[in-house]
Amino acid sequence: MVTIENKSDLVRLTEEFLQPMMSKFSEGKAYLNFGVTEAHYGKKVAGFEAFSRPLWAVFFSLVSGEELKELDCFIEGIKNGTNPKHNEYWGEVKDYSQKLVEMTVYGVGLIMAGDKLLSRFNEEEKANFLNWLSVEIQREVPDNNWHFFRVLVSIGLKKVGWKFDKKILEESLERIEEFYIGDGWYSDGLTNQRDYYISFAMHFYGLIYAKAMKKEDPERTKIFKRRAYIFAKDFIYWFDKEGKALPFGRSLTYRFAQCAFWSAVVYADLKPYSLGVMKGIILRHLRWWIKQPILSDEGLLTIGYGYGNISMAEEYNAPGSPYWAFKSFLILALKEDDEFWTVKEEPLPRLDEIHTIKPAYMILNHDEGSKHVFCLTSGQYANFEPNHTQEKYTKFAYSNHFGFNISKDNYSIEKFAFDSTLALSERDNYYRARRRCDRIKIEGNTIFSEWHPWEDVRVQTWLIALGQWHVRIHKINTKRKLDIIEGGFPVVAVESRDSYVDKEYFICNGENGISAIVDLLNNRDVLCKYTPPNANIIYPSKMKIPGLYANIDVGGYIFGSAVLAHPDEDTFQELWKNMPSLSISKDSVEVVYNDLVTSIKL
Repeated sequence: MVTIENKSDLVRLTEEFLQPMMSKFSEGKAYLNFGVTEAHYGKKVAGFEAFSRPLWAVFFSLVSGEELKELDCFIEGIKNGTNPKHNEYWGEVKDYSQKLVEMTVYGVGLIMAGDKLLSRFNEEEKANFLNWLSVEIQREVPDNNWHFFRVLVSIGLKKVGWKFDKKILEESLERIEEFYIGDGWYSDGLTNQRDYYISFAMHFYGLIYAKAMKKEDPERTKIFKRRAYIFAKDFIYWFDKEGKALPFGRSLTYRFAQCAFWSAVVYADLKPYSLGVMKGIILRHLRWWIKQPILSDEGLLTIGYGYGNISMAEEYNAPGSPYWAFKSFLILALKEDDEFWTVKEEPLPRLDEIHTIKPAYMILNHDEGSKHVFCLTSGQYANFEPNHTQEKYTKFAYSNHFGFNISKDNYSIEKFAFDSTLALSERDNYYRARRRCDRIKIEGNTIFSEWHPWEDVRVQTWLIALGQWHVRIHKINTKRKLDIIEGGFPVVAVESRDSYVDKEYFICNGENGISAIVDLLNNRDVLCKYTPPNANIIYPSKMKIPGLYANIDVGGYIFGSAVLAHPDEDTFQELWKNMPSLSISKDSVEVVYNDLVTSIKL
């Protein structure tokens, strides 16, 4: 892989990604086949998806006059795919079809490079292409970010003077407005999801709209840009100094789409931070990703996150799905002499050690220099239950460096992903953990949640942010006899690295850092468990997780723990010297760390 310092480097990187696809085209060039695994929408639609997603990079390059050598193959595929007489015709699009997702890139291509794109079509081919878009985009969509697909295809048709349904356009724009929840944040539909779809979908599409419609729709343009400006002040906390982003939520297989928002901010001429800071975020992010083992032996992006790992995938992930990462290549639309390419990269600005994001139910934590970033969270939930919802949304903490584990099985604690989780079992070795929260409250440096693993078991959890340390308090009322195990962050297991154990804590020394959990109330035992390989989303190795466990009978209990993990051993040791303390009275708990005192009423 090339280094990334300038636009020429990024163009070369794009072509390195595209080249392995050239032997995967169907005879008529309208489909691409990257592998044998399937998604819920079947092989044919997956072939259309695989064809369409690389076009994010191809079309962005066309905007600035860079005609990638692979362009002709894709143009031929579009012609045949939209020709009703051709045997590779993409055909009718049904309500809620995955094809609606993939149609978006064609609308964006028309918005940004309509004349250059259509100059490659004769009149009949042009009519086929535009008619297909115009008719098929009029389908029903799920009530979430998909409304933007209808918006961008409609605006694309408008920009090239073709017919489109104005009613559908306005309906979707009005519905998108109802998803705005304030402080720069949307929800992805009327849900409790605050994941990367807010950045690489809601804001990304809104900023493309704003750039395209600043004259025709100046008021909405101002709104979209103002919201993105505010959102950027929170979203910057999801990135570390090396470009790594916080792995959280669904669709992590889109990998470097994590920085698509910043590319859209630059493209839309918005400056929540200096251009040098945003350039640094984008390019460091891309550099980090191309160093990871994310390509197959053929050079194709795999399904997975830090490595190819189909077991973490959602049911809508087909072999071509990962190429939504190309949305971050929006900066290819900037010409060679654009200030973005000439300005010097800058590091992250100095960020607060603790940053609360109320709309996302999150508290972000940065160490000095932003080397380790993690969040505490409660209350997020994906209503449609994508695979591994519990692991991707409802753990207590998520780290950019240590990642998180997905469960291999609910039977046995070793196979259950109990990292950053309180796992409960009816003493039968089958485990469950927090999934939905019935109540949440975020105030200052504390997030409260109430949840019921069973109807007759109530757990109240307080997560208290203290910088690189955090404290967890659990108040449990149960009518069942239970085994409970609480885990810290996972680390890569290396037998040569010593672990340190005391009756009150367990410290796991791993290849990628150190992780510890401390029992603050001396009413649990300590343990360390090894997980199967390929359970962590970043590291394929087996992991080890420090934990605390107890066997409890029917009744009421209070447990408290302090958790610390860091990539750097010296930093960990320095932080370890100053441990939080916890004192408990009849109806309250007090946590003390340095000069910070946090009082909680039980």
